[in-house]
Amino acid sequence: MRVRRLAALVLVAAVLLTLLPLSLRLSERAPTVSVRVEVVGEGRVLVNGSVVSGGVLEVEPGSTLVILLEAPEHVEVELYVNGSRRPAGSEPLLMKVRGSTALKAVFKPRLAALHVDAGGLTVLAAGKGWEREVNGSATLNVGLGERVSVTALCRESGGGVACVERWIVLSDASTGVASGTLPPNATVQVLANTTLRAVVAVRTKEGSLLLLRGAVLAGGVEVPATLYPDELGGWSAAVEYLGGGAWRVSALGRSSMFIELPEGWVNATVEVWVERNYTSAPFAGVFVVVSESPQLIRGCSSAEALAAGSYFRVLLVRGEGALEVPEGWVRGQGYWPKPNPAARAGRLYLVVENLQVKLRVVVRGR
Repeated sequence: MRVRRLAALVLVAAVLLTLLPLSLRLSERAPTVSVRVEVVGEGRVLVNGSVVSGGVLEVEPGSTLVILLEAPEHVEVELYVNGSRRPAGSEPLLMKVRGSTALKAVFKPRLAALHVDAGGLTVLAAGKGWEREVNGSATLNVGLGERVSVTALCRESGGGVACVERWIVLSDASTGVASGTLPPNATVQVLANTTLRAVVAVRTKEGSLLLLRGAVLAGGVEVPATLYPDELGGWSAAVEYLGGGAWRVSALGRSSMFIELPEGWVNATVEVWVERNYTSAPFAGVFVVVSESPQLIRGCSSAEALAAGSYFRVLLVRGEGALEVPEGWVRGQGYWPKPNPAARAGRLYLVVENLQVKLRVVVRGR
């Protein structure tokens, strides 16, 4: 009797089980896999349209996830799936999940190169959360759009004090064209590869002289030489010493400068390569200071527009002026109506207007 009653109960239970909905019959949930999401930096990760700031998602095996990465303009994105880097762009990424997955999105600032040329002096450069001492020159990788402050330090030099007088700013270093100037202690926002080039002044009892370091060739050897921007003649050029006695000068507008040559030089050859014109009326002049009382220069200058790619050669004689003048140039002379502290006898005097030129100076003694 007891056996019959147990069998009947089992039969009733089986009938009732077949009548229950499937969702109630399952005592366990459908299998899932874990997707661990990690977000580093300033940006957003959207998975199937929902913002995910981190944590673990549970999805069914074989599910397709639509992943979209959103970042500010100044931020770049790196995406890693199970440790392997995947392409990350503005388009959504479709990813089929078959097992437990680690998804990591790294948002980091886009970098730009900030080259600081302090002209042999020391500068403190500081950005967001960092500070660096630059001795002479250095290239710093900074976040695109980051604001960097520079603080220039002076030092004793040859009986005077050398200080940064101002900075020439080249906002796109590939062009070599000055885009503006800044005071000695200033802040620059780095929106592209940028160069800060110091114009250094040595302050003495006699006054203040701006200077840039380089060299000229004498007997095939580089001899240190100093370039002095002519403050009385206006100055906005970018100057770079290229080596081998050659300088590159980029001038939007008119800039003039002196180059101090080695003592005892007798004649100097100045070669001029015209690399770029900024207007249809460029101008160049090559002179020598022949006397200081009065402060008189003699040499030659272009009389017609200088074509990009052209080459000129000027031969100067100390105390006299131009001995050889290239075709299309004319001899000339000039003076300063008031004393110019940089106009010392024996120095070259160069004028560049709306041009980028390469200059090489070769001097000879007795």
